[in-house]
Amino acid sequence: MVKSGGKRLVALTCWLVTLALIITGTCLGIIIPSRATESTVVTVSFDGRVSSYSDLRVAFAYVNSLTTTADNIAVVRLQSDVVANPQDGLYFSLDAGQYAQLDLHGYAITCNDENATVYIFGALEITDSRPSAEHQMADGAVKGGVISGEQSTFYLGVVDTGSVVVNGGTLATSTYVQSMGSVTVNRGMIAGTVECYETATITINGGWLTQGVTITDGTTSVTDQTVIDRVIKVDTEKVDVLTDATTGKVTYREKSSVQPVEPEPITPEPDEPKTEQATNGTANMVGLIFLGIAGVSVIIGVTTIILVDLKKRK
Repeated sequence: MVKSGGKRLVALTCWLVTLALIITGTCLGIIIPSRATESTVVTVSFDGRVSSYSDLRVAFAYVNSLTTTADNIAVVRLQSDVVANPQDGLYFSLDAGQYAQLDLHGYAITCNDENATVYIFGALEITDSRPSAEHQMADGAVKGGVISGEQSTFYLGVVDTGSVVVNGGTLATSTYVQSMGSVTVNRGMIAGTVECYETATITINGGWLTQGVTITDGTTSVTDQTVIDRVIKVDTEKVDVLTDATTGKVTYREKSSVQPVEPEPITPEPDEPKTEQATNGTANMVGLIFLGIAGVSVIIGVTTIILVDLKKRK
């Protein structure tokens, strides 16, 4: 029969094992809630790995921590509609030297009651792999992915040597291109204002710019045609340059004879590693095992202490 001191030693051992299991589980991050319990709003694909996020701003912060190149870009893909949550007006940014593709995937990024700003210092391609998807916006039904301020203003700033290539989607944004920044429109629509500095460039190979482009020297609009021709480069074989007879406003729209090619949907490769979300699910299972062992240890420890106390009373 085990002596009283031995039973107390057993109890102490059980408590120490329980404490060690709890500390180990906490350090591994498997007892605390993981991303697997959150709704996936956006995924980031890079180097064969897919990571899931519930916040677009956090997803781009992750992109900025990667080592991307023009030949190895990060693909940010929406999985649901997103309402911007800016901090002091800034929603997210893409750092200089980073290369990313934002696939709207037929969903919408909108503001709530607060203006939001996105700064592009790196190279961003905007595309839409589900251009036929339909959803309701404040102004009615819209097909394809959208970036819109709705009742507020969504600012898209292409700054320094940043660049944006629009290959799909609708940008109902207030876009401004500063310094040596550049915007190229191949398809899709820019339904908001576009303001370019004299040193910036905008290339229009397709798509539709419903409000045209304003050239500025930083203070006032530039009307010098030489400067305008230098900043705005239009492929007139594919794009019509339309001038309003009353206002004189110039807009740009892809010729009806040009058939836009819808981008192919982005699909994971068969041998693609498990996503971060799946990994978190496995971690949760391991966490439950840790907790189960800890629970058994607690029961053994408590039972041992009770038996010791009962023996003393006898």
